[in-house]
Amino acid sequence: MREIARYRFVYSPIFLGLYVILMLVSSINLNVLNFETLKPETLPLLSKIFNTESLTHVWSAVVVIGLILLTSALLYFFNTKVFNCGKPALTAPLIFIIFVLTPPSTLVFSGSFLAAPLVLTSIYISLFTKDNDRNIVFSVFLISTATLFDFHLLLIVPLIFYYSLQSSSFELRNIVIALLMLALPYVFTISARHLFFGDSGVIIDSIVNDFRDISAPVIKVDNVAGGVLMLSFLLIFWRSIIMVGKLSGTYKILKSAAVSRNVAFLIILSIVSVLYPAVQPGIFFLISIPFSLLVSEYVTHESTSSNRRVEFLVLLILIAINRLSALI
Repeated sequence: MREIARYRFVYSPIFLGLYVILMLVSSINLNVLNFETLKPETLPLLSKIFNTESLTHVWSAVVVIGLILLTSALLYFFNTKVFNCGKPALTAPLIFIIFVLTPPSTLVFSGSFLAAPLVLTSIYISLFTKDNDRNIVFSVFLISTATLFDFHLLLIVPLIFYYSLQSSSFELRNIVIALLMLALPYVFTISARHLFFGDSGVIIDSIVNDFRDISAPVIKVDNVAGGVLMLSFLLIFWRSIIMVGKLSGTYKILKSAAVSRNVAFLIILSIVSVLYPAVQPGIFFLISIPFSLLVSEYVTHESTSSNRRVEFLVLLILIAINRLSALI
């Protein structure tokens, strides 16, 4: 019993909260230092309306921090209602914030940050499509809208489409509703751009160009500390997936469905980040959502030994070392 209770401080809200504050302060400092070389991403959706590249380092940080807080609040709400990964309930959102703030370029605006709350809400609603047709509408519409901010998310649309229909039924009526909601954001956006700016092709061209940039699998590592940190992330990534896979039979039906969907999204998004290195900083924001849920379950589950908490503590230490090396 004493062995199981050791190192529980690593997932306490007080410890993680203090760690979040230190990560946020250091991220703000790094944002000031690196902003000239890492400009905010241009969003085709907003071209000729608002140039996101014109954001200063202050406004970029304000927008990104606001989106981090919004996503973490949604994660806390959905986790307490359905996911039930990690106890206390604040563990998953705090781990999410830590993971999000790990890359040095975190506070440089990217379309993935705008997409994250939509993706998370879509995953949540897809669990309840059997209740009524409106949930199919909202689930598919939200993920389709999210792809307008990051076209690489089109790769996870089939998952949301399948899960939304799986929770209800694969009747022709539901399939038609889902397809209409999938197309609606694009029809509206392309029509609006044609009407107001006469450049309806900008969306299609951007999708083609984004997917054309595929390359051989690459993982960016800037130094030795970053390499060790990456290995630590991969270790916990693999072990947490194995653990929840073994425990899935003990979960309630709704939690089992939620966990399996988060695992699927985590794997798909990880593959995207490797095949498209240019999107790694932004896509890590999205990866951190399911990853934080799995890690919080991995670290806090009643069957967890102190070894798993030590692994997580080592990961936090490596994140801190990597951050210090970036600041020095």
